[in-house]
Amino acid sequence: KCLVKLSDRISESEEKIEAEYANLPIEDAVEELHRIVADPNYNKIKTRVGILRVKILNQLKENRKAQLEAFIAEGGTKEDFTPEPTAIEEKFNNALHIFKNNKTKFLENIEQEKQHNLEAKNGIIDELRKLIDDKENHSNLKVLNDNFKELQEKWKNIGPVPQSESNNLWQNY
Repeated sequence: KCLVKLSDRISESEEKIEAEYANLPIEDAVEELHRIVADPNYNKIKTRVGILRVKILNQLKENRKAQLEAFIAEGGTKEDFTPEPTAIEEKFNNALHIFKNNKTKFLENIEQEKQHNLEAKNGIIDELRKLIDDKENHSNLKVLNDNFKELQEKWKNIGPVPQSESNNLWQNY
């Protein structure tokens, strides 16, 4: 049985995407980028956006180089060359702007979720304190154990908390 490492699967996936976009003209690549960034799910699209971004930037660099060479051929100098942004570049930059805004919203939502998880875990800690402090629970170990296991299961089902709060979670109690 052959196990494939996750990093190998990711690079295979990237290679597949790169091959998919290899012969795409710059105009079509920018259109594809615009289509992709319409999806607000950052994790789903980040690899494709990255690959398209590199491809488009390389093509834009080549276009700039050709513009410079044509300018010099017409008697201009490298120092006098000031490239004009093209409609493709503006559309590309607009797509990247949309992507960056979606990424920011995505990361903000994750932080809000982590904050909510922190509150939920602090609530469980409060419940554990009450469970320990309630002397009546000590007489029935089965009930105490069942309640503890229920709280433990709730804890496991809650997602991550903010990194800065992770180590302090129990220290407040």
